[in-house]
Amino acid sequence: MIKAAALACVLTVAFSAGASAANCIVPPFSTLENQTAQGHMYAKTGKRCRIAVLHSRGPIFGVRVLSAASHGVVSVQGAQVVYVSKPGFVGEDHFAYVRHGADMLNRPVTKGVEVTVHVSQQL
Repeated sequence: MIKAAALACVLTVAFSAGASAANCIVPPFSTLENQTAQGHMYAKTGKRCRIAVLHSRGPIFGVRVLSAASHGVVSVQGAQVVYVSKPGFVGEDHFAYVRHGADMLNRPVTKGVEVTVHVSQQL
C-alpha cells in the first residue's frame, strides 16, 4: 500500500511539472565554489519561471539577487529564484543572483550565477 501511494505521488509530481514546462524551460547548469557561472532560462512573456537553488556539498544559508532584470522582476522565494517579465516584453533580459552556504568542512562558500533570459510569446 505504501509503495502504491509513493508511486501515485511521483506520478502526480511528474504530470504537474509538465504543465508548468509550457511557460518555462531552465536547462541544467553547474555552479562553482566562489566563482560566477552562466545560466540560461527560456520564458513565456509575463509568466513565472523558477530556478531551484540546490544544495551541493553543504548547506545553503541564503540566496539574494545581485542585479535586477531590466525587463522584469526577480525575487527569491524560499530556495527558488523567480523571474517574471513585463507583460508583452519579448527579447533578452539579464539578472544575477548569489547563494551563500558552506562546503563539507563548514567553510563559507559563495556561488554566483549570471542568468540570460530568453523571453518569447511561445516556447
